[in-house]
Parts: sequence; structure tokens; C-alpha cells
Amino acid sequence: KQLYWDKILNMRLGGTIWATKLETADWIDFARVEKLFHAPTGGGMRKRATNDKSAKVSILDLKRATSVGILMSRLKVPWVSMDAAIRTLSSEAFQTAEDVQTLLKLMPTDDERKAFNNRLK
Repeated sequence: KQLYWDKILNMRLGGTIWATKLETADWIDFARVEKLFHAPTGGGMRKRATNDKSAKVSILDLKRATSVGILMSRLKVPWVSMDAAIRTLSSEAFQTAEDVQTLLKLMPTDDERKAFNNRLK
């Protein structure tokens, strides 16, 4: 992954630690550093083609996905721990009846299950 930054002009280095350190930094190949970490020029990021096979596939519509995200944030369980909390019916994770109702709202609908199973085939 590339890193990007704005180059600071030498005249702005006065009074900073870099003003003294760069004088003794003869071991740094500044041309190579600039080549490796330069900001791209022109056009910005390239857009993916619409027929790209690696494009994301969404099983949930945007409204449902947003709703699931909001409901998951109400439960005080990290999403990576949700599976274990459900399987053990953790009383720490699901403390109130509202928590259980929220969990039931998160369950996939029949259409969502079918779409998921079709995607796996």
C-alpha cells in the first residue's frame, strides 16, 4: 500500500528538528524516497469497470444493511463475538428483552437466505 504526503519546502523547515537532522542525513537517498512515496499525478483514482468480476456483490439492499448496522450498534457486543454470544445465549450480551427483540430483527429473511445460498453456488 502506498503512502502519500505533501512535500514540505526547505524554507519551512527552519526552527524544526528536520532543519538540523537533514544536514547530517547523508545516508538517506532522497530521490529514492520521493520516487517510492510520491503522490499520484493527474486524474486521481481510477474507477473500476462496471463489468469487473471482482466488484462487490450485495445481498442486502442499502436500507436493510443500514438498519442491521444500527441494530448491531444497539447491542453492546462486538460483531466478531456475536456468533459465540448467540450460541451460548450470553446473559452479558443480551441483558434485556429489547436486546433479544433486536437480535430477532437481525435474523435474515427467507429472501435474504435464498440470495445468500444462491450466491454460494
